[in-house]
Amino acid sequence: MKTLRYILGALMLLALMQISSCSKDTYPDSFAPGIKTGSYSDVYRKGATIYGNISLEDYQMESFGMEYTTLTRPGLSIEQYFATAQQMPVDSVDEEGNFSVALENLEPGKIYLYRSYVNSGYTTVYGADSSFQTPKNNAPVFGNVSIDSITYTSFNIEVPLLDDGGDAIEQMAFIYKE
Repeated sequence: MKTLRYILGALMLLALMQISSCSKDTYPDSFAPGIKTGSYSDVYRKGATIYGNISLEDYQMESFGMEYTTLTRPGLSIEQYFATAQQMPVDSVDEEGNFSVALENLEPGKIYLYRSYVNSGYTTVYGADSSFQTPKNNAPVFGNVSIDSITYTSFNIEVPLLDDGGDAIEQMAFIYKE
């Protein structure tokens, strides 16, 4: 009987040692690349450009980019606002991990919240929240100028109108000085 107690005690001791040597089976928190939400620029009535940065180390990433939403009702938490956010995935970054997203078709006079994100397949990590406000009314906004068909006596120039500024444009012209 004493031998049976010793054997049972030894088995229990071995089982406790086995249990205590096991580690919790979880995916480490350090799997995710560093993601940062950057600034914004080129804000006009219906658009803006927002920036982010992602660590370019060798991490598993399914997608990354920016997400944005409209600040509509005071009193909601940030996570409640972002529950309905639009995600804008990004395909390319520069050599330092910087990327940008051009937002279009925004509403004039609204506050927009935005943040960067990266999804690894296991979880999603977010950068800091930031915000900007689109103006209600302002001057027209034009896109990039493109010049082609340059000859000794002529050239073609195109400048797209991105936003009419909230007013009906009656006339547009190009003026140059030699």
